[in-house]
Amino acid sequence: GSHQDQTGQSACKTCPAGFYCDLEERCLDSNYTQPELCPRGYYCLEGTRYAHERPCPAGTFGNQSGLQALDACILCPAGHYCDVAGLQAPAGLCAAGYYCNPGSDTATPKATGLANTNASGFQISNGDICPAGYYCPEGSSAPQLCP
Repeated sequence: GSHQDQTGQSACKTCPAGFYCDLEERCLDSNYTQPELCPRGYYCLEGTRYAHERPCPAGTFGNQSGLQALDACILCPAGHYCDVAGLQAPAGLCAAGYYCNPGSDTATPKATGLANTNASGFQISNGDICPAGYYCPEGSSAPQLCP
């Protein structure tokens, strides 16, 4: 995307990061065109043309407008899930009977067996179903040992 915010220019300017410029073909025909702030849930690299061109991916969200890069998207917090791209906030709490690690993209994660295990012996993944001997109320970030 590009824009031109000054009159009488012979070329357009590249749209800055954090903004989108969807008037590229009319850039020089308009008196003034201003870049538009990238919407929440999306990030806009330099030269972005459309508002919804680059959504924050599943497992993340973007709660501020004007994000300039993928790494500005926020990892979904433990105990929550972010199931689709372009979210402005986590979609919800991890379902009862499951636990969700940071970056979970489902409310009901199931370990695939391909992930590594951490020091506690739990798999590092989206999370998993609550194991025997533990309980996981809604919004759990880790299994809790039954009393």
